Amino acid sequence: MQTPITIKRIWTVMRAEFLHILRDPLSLIISLIMPMGLLFLCGYSISFDMKDLPLAVFDMDRSQESRNYINTIENNSFFHIKYYPVGYEQTKRLLDEGKTRCAIIIPSGFSRNIKEYRPAKLQTLIDGSEDITAIIIANHLSAINASYSVDMTTSLFKKRGFAVDLEPVKLSTRIWYNQSLRDFTF
Repeated sequence: MQTPITIKRIWTVMRAEFLHILRDPLSLIISLIMPMGLLFLCGYSISFDMKDLPLAVFDMDRSQESRNYINTIENNSFFHIKYYPVGYEQTKRLLDEGKTRCAIIIPSGFSRNIKEYRPAKLQTLIDGSEDITAIIIANHLSAINASYSVDMTTSLFKKRGFAVDLEPVKLSTRIWYNQSLRDFTF
């Protein structure tokens, strides 16, 4: 029959362990200093920041408009266009082999649609094996695309003599407690 666990018994065991740690310097080092050292080491070595993510762009249009769109993506610190595949199969292979987590396919007719003021569609292929990473990539690409679209529309209105602010609600963001968004501070 087991003895019921009481607070007095727990206190007795904890007191014995505490006295053992105080008497043995090696146990004191292992129990106090080693976890702090590991915390410091992991804080410097583990980073969840995503920068210069390799990206593949398959440009079937090869026009000035498609190059402008590619430059908009390239001028972002989050992505680095590393691959320019020449076919859909090569694009698919880059994703399958894990060389890139995202591929953008610019179809032929992209510039024609822009010049005719019709929606110009793009295809984005994202590796979803890590769901959080895929969501972050999709959000960054959506933000880049929205900014590019607003800039294009603003320039079109300016050419026609209209002064329009396409962002009627402006978001002013201020980060507290970790202004630089350093992962180590977290």
